Amino acid sequence: MGVGAGAQAAGAASRYARGVVSADEETPEAAEPVPCTVCRGTGTLISNLGGSPSNVDCAWCEGTGVFLPDHDAQAARKAAAEGDAATA
Repeated sequence: MGVGAGAQAAGAASRYARGVVSADEETPEAAEPVPCTVCRGTGTLISNLGGSPSNVDCAWCEGTGVFLPDHDAQAARKAAAEGDAATA
């Protein structure tokens, strides 16, 4: 018998740390909102763009301080850049 199934059946160590786990149960939604890790839940960041520090809304949570799943932080800038290119 070759190395492979026979070796694992005999109790040899697998190359994976854990066995296969199936997702029989749905993952429950978080009961509490998750704070934004970028702004640490404050909703604002300090930007040094332009040479002097200023407070700006966090683009990742849109200033709410709460993590927004599937949110594209660069979408607003992309839309603005496309609008500027269309008018030029």
